[in-house]
Amino acid sequence: MAEANRGHGISLNSASNSNSLKNNTISSNTIYGIYLSSSGNNQVSDNNRIINNGGCGISLSNSNSNRIFNNYISNAENTYFEGTNTGNSWNTNKTEQVNIVGGPYAGGNFWAKPDGTGLSQINRDFSGDGFLDAENDLTGINATAAARNVDYLPLARTAIVDPSGTKGYARIQDAVNAADNGYSIAVYPGTYRENLDLSKGMAITAISGSPDNTIITASDPKTHVFNVHSSGTVISGFSIVGAAGTDSSTGIYLDSVSDCVLSNNRVSNNSIGICRSYSGKNTLLNNKISSNKYDFKDSGTLENAIDTSNTVGGKPIYYLCGKSDVEIGFSSNAGTVYCINCNNITIKNLALKNNPRGVSLYNTGNSRILNNSIQNNFDGIYLESSSANTLDSNTVNKNVNNGISLAGAASNAVINNRITESGVSGIGLSSSGSNQIYNNYCNYSAWVKQHQ
Repeated sequence: MAEANRGHGISLNSASNSNSLKNNTISSNTIYGIYLSSSGNNQVSDNNRIINNGGCGISLSNSNSNRIFNNYISNAENTYFEGTNTGNSWNTNKTEQVNIVGGPYAGGNFWAKPDGTGLSQINRDFSGDGFLDAENDLTGINATAAARNVDYLPLARTAIVDPSGTKGYARIQDAVNAADNGYSIAVYPGTYRENLDLSKGMAITAISGSPDNTIITASDPKTHVFNVHSSGTVISGFSIVGAAGTDSSTGIYLDSVSDCVLSNNRVSNNSIGICRSYSGKNTLLNNKISSNKYDFKDSGTLENAIDTSNTVGGKPIYYLCGKSDVEIGFSSNAGTVYCINCNNITIKNLALKNNPRGVSLYNTGNSRILNNSIQNNFDGIYLESSSANTLDSNTVNKNVNNGISLAGAASNAVINNRITESGVSGIGLSSSGSNQIYNNYCNYSAWVKQHQ
């Protein structure tokens, strides 16, 4: 321990080279915590806590080729440089070991400040590897390349979960409960039986990145596996199964949230795979959703970034926001189609099944839904606040609610469709007028039904 000295905590001067500083607490010194002057090839690493020093945490003066990593650094000013300081490394290569703040990998340093505004305290790790998603440039962009001092792998606030609990927590929910908003939860391979309630914005990621070996199955099948009601949540790399106890039990349920990222998950054997309830500005990437009663449920009124790397039943999700002049045809192999704030979209020759909606249009006009086979959804075709669209020659059968639903929709043409075996009505109307509905076949007694 080097504490409360009137000068520096530890000082290496005048060609003090090739020394190793490890496992020290260096705090409350008047000037610098660590001072390297004209010294090189030293290693300052592995669990040094450099905190609350007066001048700064670490100062380098004409010192080169030093290695400084896996330290906890928290001072009003963390670094100070004078003279020429070249070839210094502020991180090691990514190495699997529990780092100084409990993350799964050694890399750089944890950068804090006593007032809570340090880089590692206010920034996020969205990838879940325990490192911030931005480097820490200590000397500034105006320095020459050789003279730059950069931590390329600054540590993030991270908690570890593994099935045995030997590395950290044994249960993901325990780690979530103990962590603050903005933390990363890094999960080792294993099978976890949990229902996770997420009320803090944090990244929960599988360290392996593979849904094959990191599995979360519902402890209570009546409850969502992931119940997300905090914006800024990241869920990545899991197999998510077993929420099938009720018709609304869901693998991942987003409840009125934004800025969430769901990536590289495999979601299966739930009543609903992924459900977004009135949630906008979220991102979905490379999620494989299949073998659920309904794979993908969306309120269909808010814009999100959902590309075709996401699939339902092995077919891509087409989720268009603010697009015009697009055709989605047979070659697209689409599994479900959402159009939000779009114009002049053609959707044709598709087979769409096993989703809450086969086709959903919101605030979309001058579009065509033609010659599709739409079956075993909740609603086959759903139009809300949409006008001047044509639904022609579709086969719509065995949908649980309505074959075709119009809600607040006007001046649409519903013609030449074959609508059979709907659970409630062939065509359901709610606050919708001035639509042309003719020459359709429906074998249901309430083939057109006005809903309140």
